Amino acid sequence: MTHAVRRMQSRLVGGALLVALLAVGVTAAGAQDAETPPGAHPIHIHNGTCAELDPAVLQPLSPVGPQTNEDGETPAADQFRGTTESDPVQVSRTEGVEISVDDLLATSHAINIHESEQNIDNYIACADLGGYVIDDRLIVSVKPLNNSGFGGIAILEADGDNANVTVYLASGMTGEGGATTPTPGAATPTP
Repeated sequence: MTHAVRRMQSRLVGGALLVALLAVGVTAAGAQDAETPPGAHPIHIHNGTCAELDPAVLQPLSPVGPQTNEDGETPAADQFRGTTESDPVQVSRTEGVEISVDDLLATSHAINIHESEQNIDNYIACADLGGYVIDDRLIVSVKPLNNSGFGGIAILEADGDNANVTVYLASGMTGEGGATTPTPGAATPTP
C-alpha cells in the first residue's frame, strides 16, 4: 500500500470518527480557566481572523485533550476498539462562554489552538468564526497551521446570552487549506 493511500485512508477514518463523535456527543472535561493538562492544547477565542489574529485572549476555552467520559475519566487502554491504525480525536467542551454567538459573529473572531503551555506562541490550528447559523448552531472548520497536521471542526451553540463551544481536533490533516492528495474516484483527465 502506498504512503499516499495510507494518508488518504487515515483522513477518511479521521473524518468518519469526527462524524461519529458528533452523533454521540462525546465531551472533554475541564473548566474554561482550568490548567492545561499534559498532552493537551490551550485554546482561546480571539478578536480578528486566523490570518490577522489579535494576540490578546478574548475568552479562554477548556483545553483540547483526550476524550473523557461523563465523570471526566480517560478510557482505559483495554477499552480501545477497532483498528489500532486510528488516531484518537481530541475534544474541548466549554459551556457558558460569556459572549453570545451573535456577538461573536458581529465582528471578526477566531478560535486559536496552541501547541502547549510551554510553546504557547506556536499555533497549531485555527478556525475563523463565520457561516450559516442553523437552529442556533454554527459549525466551522478548524484548519491546520504551521504544518502541524491538526485540524477538525468547531461547533458554537447559542445558550441565551452565552455560547457553548465544542472543538474536535484530529491529527493527520495536511496543508494550510486542506488535503494535498486527490480524492478516491476523482476523474483524471486523459491527454
